[in-house]
Amino acid sequence: MSPPELDGLREKEVEYLEVTIQNTKPVVLTDLTLALLAVGHQYEAFIENELPPEQHVFSTLLVKEVRSGSIVFELMAQAIPIAPLLWQGGSMLEWAKSAKDILMYLQGKLKVPPKELAKSDLKQWDSILEPVAKDSGSQMNFVVHDGGVVHQFIVSSNDANVAQNKIRKQLA
Repeated sequence: MSPPELDGLREKEVEYLEVTIQNTKPVVLTDLTLALLAVGHQYEAFIENELPPEQHVFSTLLVKEVRSGSIVFELMAQAIPIAPLLWQGGSMLEWAKSAKDILMYLQGKLKVPPKELAKSDLKQWDSILEPVAKDSGSQMNFVVHDGGVVHQFIVSSNDANVAQNKIRKQLA
């Protein structure tokens, strides 16, 4: 059951991020928890860096479904008046584009990072990738639902391992 302040929020929102981990092995609870927290922190940091300091955004992770072979969760953010002025496609879509570029850089597909990655960013991306990197048959799907339009990118277990190797070299 959702908290009273979240009742009806999903129905009112048109934009949300759905992350699915399609796993073949059980996922370690701490790995999953850290991955979920890291996704939330990366989104919040993205918003904080883009918005004026007096603007605040509410975001929460909601676990939508857990079943054998996949874990599905949604990240929803409360609409704020200034967000549509900053991003035509919405904050979730802009975050997803940034996340995809960061992952492409970490996989060696981009030579220059799309933004400066602090040590804390690298550790969070390592956590996000951990559940998928540990399971050779798994993948992580990031899907932004934006008023009926769907934007997605996929991270395979191999992609996650390549990215984690680069992260760990940069942290060393």
